[in-house]
Amino acid sequence: MSGNRMTDLALAELATSISPEITVLELARNKITVLDKKLLEMIIEPNYRLEWLGIANNHLKETSADAIFLNAKYSKHIMRLDVRNNKLGSGCLESLSNLLEKTQTLEELYIGGNY
Repeated sequence: MSGNRMTDLALAELATSISPEITVLELARNKITVLDKKLLEMIIEPNYRLEWLGIANNHLKETSADAIFLNAKYSKHIMRLDVRNNKLGSGCLESLSNLLEKTQTLEELYIGGNY
């Protein structure tokens, strides 16, 4: 789903049809500013098997990153998280620090290019 100029509204509609069996969700190079509640649930709910979430090169801000990091901290499946080149700033450092301290599954985190 990369490079489709997908907006928050389109992503919310898509989220309603995503199967719990999906393990990779690549949403890079869109116009996403916030993840829909359903997608955040995919990170943490045990009946979903999402292992890789790629949301680089969007328009995510600190509050969106906080929600992603919080849910990823408790995930039983997420192994790769790519939030490069968004607008995260330093406001989400506490939630990122908590993720890194408590995660049991995360193996790869890509966070460069944020300001």
